[in-house]
Amino acid sequence: MFVYYYGHAPGGAAEVGQALIDVLRDRPEIAHIAYRQAEELRARVGPGFAFAKAVRLEVGEPILGPGDIRVPVSWVATGASRLFPQLDGELVVSEVGSDLTQVVFRGSYAPPLGGVGEVLDRVLLHRLAEATVKRFVDALVAAVGDRIVRDAVETAGR
Repeated sequence: MFVYYYGHAPGGAAEVGQALIDVLRDRPEIAHIAYRQAEELRARVGPGFAFAKAVRLEVGEPILGPGDIRVPVSWVATGASRLFPQLDGELVVSEVGSDLTQVVFRGSYAPPLGGVGEVLDRVLLHRLAEATVKRFVDALVAAVGDRIVRDAVETAGR
């Protein structure tokens, strides 16, 4: 199943891309994550109700493409991982204008538990996955915007 969500951050793609990497590394309160290349990260994801689940979040090395920056990400539930799907995807940072950049999460997962999981996915789990990704991207974009504004204020004060 495919999951897609995006948000916008102020600034150019290079600035937003660097801020995104910094946020993933320095701001553990954003989905409780800390960033280091090839290190497993811990996060708490979920739409905010009983289905929230602790996961291992892995963030790969950023890839600079023509006009974008892609950051591979995947997460898998801790504990009873067979009951929850592994989500593999990427964050894509691409400039919309000189002062606006889009941050996209696109990923996919296979519903757990075979045919029963596919039915559950159609009824509930896909909406849960979408809500999880939305909360993650919204929090990430807000933190990136805050970092860019803070850095601009600090630079202007020098």
